[in-house]
Amino acid sequence: MPIEFRCTQCNRLLRTPDGTSGRDAKCPECGTIVKIPAPAPEAPPPPSAPVVPRALAETSPYVAPFRPDLDIPPAPTDYHSTFKPTTIDISDVLSRTWTIFKVHWPACLAVVWGTAAIVVVYFAILAGVMVGVMGIDNKEPRPEMALFWLLMVPAIWWWTVVVELMLLKIARGEEVAMDDLLAGNSFVLPGFVAALLAGIATMIGLGLCIVPGVIVSLMFSQCLNLVIDRGCGPIEALRLSMQITRGNKVSLLLIFLLTSAIGSVTGMVTCGLAAIAVQPFNLLMLCVAYLVMTGQRTAAEPRVESERQFG
Repeated sequence: MPIEFRCTQCNRLLRTPDGTSGRDAKCPECGTIVKIPAPAPEAPPPPSAPVVPRALAETSPYVAPFRPDLDIPPAPTDYHSTFKPTTIDISDVLSRTWTIFKVHWPACLAVVWGTAAIVVVYFAILAGVMVGVMGIDNKEPRPEMALFWLLMVPAIWWWTVVVELMLLKIARGEEVAMDDLLAGNSFVLPGFVAALLAGIATMIGLGLCIVPGVIVSLMFSQCLNLVIDRGCGPIEALRLSMQITRGNKVSLLLIFLLTSAIGSVTGMVTCGLAAIAVQPFNLLMLCVAYLVMTGQRTAAEPRVESERQFG
């Protein structure tokens, strides 16, 4: 779970991903460098009051009267107690995304294209090694080319995970840092396994019929966000993705179609130049949709929130 602590200078509440304890964090309010503490251990539950028989509580003058609404112990809570599957509204998601993007567009562009530049540099170095050392020529298909793409897949998936991690922080109003480039490493493998299982299920659905394949794809579309945001394992991420997309599949499909339409129209009008801003905006919109879908707050909250929860 995320680590919460306060700045030693301005007392602002800060939040960093799990696994970052011991590193330095910069307070976005005053700029002070603060050492991230270890996560606080969970407090033991308070001792329960002695149970008094109801009959005695109702007859003895020395015992407080029985109060069914107060004397019944609360139900135990667990890690997922704050998890609130919520229906989403497309106009609300779009409005929140635009509000956040107007303020944080430099960070969004830096996250998407800065990390992409790292992958491109890795690609160039790998291609240089393959051509210079192994003498591979793209004009002649050779088995060694499979090794090249096998080494490229982890880099592309790392980019996917890190961009998702950073854009989720921006969608919440949190500051992104260079440490996030390494923080995403712990989510690469479980996220890949979850996405692989979701892809296999989608292919099976497509084999049966196109409609079941689309439904399955939408059902498991949030598994990577759940791995990153809640530290779920692959199976748990798939299960929770099914839960939060229940009642939201049509809205998600329309959001995916909307992002595709925005990218296509702006790309044709500007000869592809608009993708510099449109791609980060579309990816941010998907992160905002996830936060709203799970009942979490975003950096842009509507004045009147109307959420309908479902089981």
